[in-house]
Amino acid sequence: MLVLNLATSCKKPSAQYPSNKAVTVDSTKLWIQEYNQALIAKEDSLLLEFVQKQNKPYKKSDVGFWSLLEMSNDVYHPLSVDSTAIISYEIYDLAENLLEKVENQTVHFGKNEVPAGLEEALKTMHRYQTVRFIIPSYLAYGAHGTEKIPPFTPLMFVVWTP
Repeated sequence: MLVLNLATSCKKPSAQYPSNKAVTVDSTKLWIQEYNQALIAKEDSLLLEFVQKQNKPYKKSDVGFWSLLEMSNDVYHPLSVDSTAIISYEIYDLAENLLEKVENQTVHFGKNEVPAGLEEALKTMHRYQTVRFIIPSYLAYGAHGTEKIPPFTPLMFVVWTP
């Protein structure tokens, strides 16, 4: 009986939270989330219109980019997403103005060396392919843009792998 009393008396009391802590709703944060969702929906509908006008068999991914296989051969070697890939690509705006060209870039997956949308798109590619990806701005360079790419610009990447 004495052992039972000792075992129950050694319990530590649980922490108590202050009674004046109430959960508050950050209305600014909610407004920003709703605003971003509206921007995304608007851009997605514009990209859908653009793709439909192309009359080509683009496919939309679950992530949100569009892809069109332009060239392939019978050898299918998926890019290894657990290490690196060597790619070359051209970046165009939707008016098909060339914005940038990059050759033989080594991409280390998971290291944020290319825009998030492009990295996700690369995961769908095989070696020896040329694929055209249409990537919304929120998966590309977003509100910041670059020296050559204005903010909020959806982009077309033509990517090929050696």
